[in-house]
Amino acid sequence: MIENTYPLVVNLLTDILKRMIGLEKTLQDEAKILKAASSPDSISQKAGEKIRLVADLEAFNKQLVDVLRLENLPIDRVGIEQYFKNVGTAGLNMAALESDWQKIQENALLCKQLNDQNGASILLLSRHTERALQIIKGSSLVSNTYGPNGASQSELHSRSLFSV
Repeated sequence: MIENTYPLVVNLLTDILKRMIGLEKTLQDEAKILKAASSPDSISQKAGEKIRLVADLEAFNKQLVDVLRLENLPIDRVGIEQYFKNVGTAGLNMAALESDWQKIQENALLCKQLNDQNGASILLLSRHTERALQIIKGSSLVSNTYGPNGASQSELHSRSLFSV
């Protein structure tokens, strides 16, 4: 059975790695856009690219899960490792698979870190925008700070630029 699934897994891992590299580049581009405070349209465009890449990765993951099921292996990292062992036992080229898998794992970690950083940037930009709108509308702002004794305190600020 492994001889039948092996070519599929080789192609899957190659495709996954290509998409992961594309996702990394998209996340790096998104970080640049966020740092440059570019237009919301630019950010939305990158978000759309991320969604498409993640959808592709999910489809490839489903195919990989199907292969593990066909091979009666667990659907997790242990199943992948066992699949690689089975490839080696069958005398097939295991080195390329393991190399691509390692690159995928490393890239996935990097993409997670980039995505977390971009998410934090978006949250910060969102808070700044919210505060600016509150100031423009004349809404009060509540600041949570620490007093001289180290206790948390809230301060109410009202800074309206104009009223409607």
